[in-house]
Amino acid sequence: MNGWAAKLISKEVADKVGKVWGLGTDNKYDPGPWVGAVADHGGKLACQVHRVVDPAVESHAAKRIVEVGGVAREEHPSGLELSQRGISSVVLDPRACSIDGKYIFWYLKFPKLPKFLLNSSFDCHDGRWLRQQLKTYWSEYYFWQDFFCKRNVKIYVSWFKYDASHCVIADAIKSVGGLSVIYQRAFEELPSRENTIAADIVFGFSPLNADIEKKSDSCIKYHVAVGFLGDYRFNILKNYAATLRGKIKNNGAQKILAYFDENSASDARWSTDHEFMRKPYAILLEKVLQEPWLGLVIKPKVPLSLHKRLGPIAEILKKAEGTGRCIVIGGGNLQGAYPPALAALAADISIHGCLCAATAGLESALTGTPTLLFDGEGWPGSRLYGLGKNEIVFTEWDELWRACLKHWRQGGGIPNFGDWSRIIDELDPYRDGLAAERMGTYLKWLIDGFKQGLSREVVMADAAQRYSEIWGKDKISEVKCIKFSLK
Repeated sequence: MNGWAAKLISKEVADKVGKVWGLGTDNKYDPGPWVGAVADHGGKLACQVHRVVDPAVESHAAKRIVEVGGVAREEHPSGLELSQRGISSVVLDPRACSIDGKYIFWYLKFPKLPKFLLNSSFDCHDGRWLRQQLKTYWSEYYFWQDFFCKRNVKIYVSWFKYDASHCVIADAIKSVGGLSVIYQRAFEELPSRENTIAADIVFGFSPLNADIEKKSDSCIKYHVAVGFLGDYRFNILKNYAATLRGKIKNNGAQKILAYFDENSASDARWSTDHEFMRKPYAILLEKVLQEPWLGLVIKPKVPLSLHKRLGPIAEILKKAEGTGRCIVIGGGNLQGAYPPALAALAADISIHGCLCAATAGLESALTGTPTLLFDGEGWPGSRLYGLGKNEIVFTEWDELWRACLKHWRQGGGIPNFGDWSRIIDELDPYRDGLAAERMGTYLKWLIDGFKQGLSREVVMADAAQRYSEIWGKDKISEVKCIKFSLK
């Protein structure tokens, strides 16, 4: 298409536009795969990125994100950088890729569906719905099976477990003798059928996660406790956090708070609504304007929409930012490009405004920063209340503010203020910055086993044995569920 643009307009315009993708099948009249693609990170054009985690790549990518001044700009490893580390990449949908010159996988076959789907028992209303679900299952199954075969994939790694697609993928890769792997990304403390996992291996923060998965009816052959997978970035972020802290203190702040929100929606029936979210922002921003010794680092979950969600409170935010003692950590299209640890490491005290989704609070506590939780939604059954109500968990902002003032004014501070040590071992038994390395090492053992020609069962058993010898048998467990089949 860029050739036509050069003929119709000019070569200069064609060069600026670049190559425009078609199917990219490398057939007659459809050359490709294309170099370059339209980037789209949401809606129907979004696709998952499937890769084996290389801690070295992760760490380097994190460095590049935090070293960009001003508004953060995410930079992803180039195709060359990936290949230098022995990682090849493939594009499942060219519309959702911005890496140049990579192999595009197209599945152009019509899947052969099981004959039982033609059974007349499926002709009722519920039967038609069930038939459609089964058709979707088998269509996706054959797509992934074909992909795994053609690309010689033996291990599929992803964090996404929040719909049924990962179950289909697990079946598909098992059919070719491979393994499905899911790693924990968010803190969870209650079982939920919406979070049920079907996978060969799950890397979780702690054995506590395995217990929760059992209650969620997950099917996991090996649950491996590796620790909080983001802990490697704490050391990477320290210098940048120190620079951020210095900038705020140079404008008169003596004490600094960090605040994490959990996003909001316009409809209060399905999520925390904008009005509810605005109250803590209004309180904290007014404190910055009233107290010349106070600094505030705000780490929104979705920085891009913050001003819109704040509504009239956005004007107060603008005034607070004008003092030089309030900084919003921005960047990112879907969610923030920076992790919560950056704000936590720059602050004296962190506050997470949503106890019922406390991943940011956990990350902050793991950095060693005193971390408080606010329970505005009302979640009294949470194990996090074991940290102490009106000590670490608060339900009133006035109480929380008074606790902060008492801590700062009391010589040496309040003992164990914001300290999660009562339950931290349950949440992460390691806390050594090596969680990603443990996961990466385990994956390497799996890969090495396949290279030796071993079966999937032997590969999994050998890796589990090696891990338990180093880190303890209590870090490996099986999560069983009731299985059924439809014939």
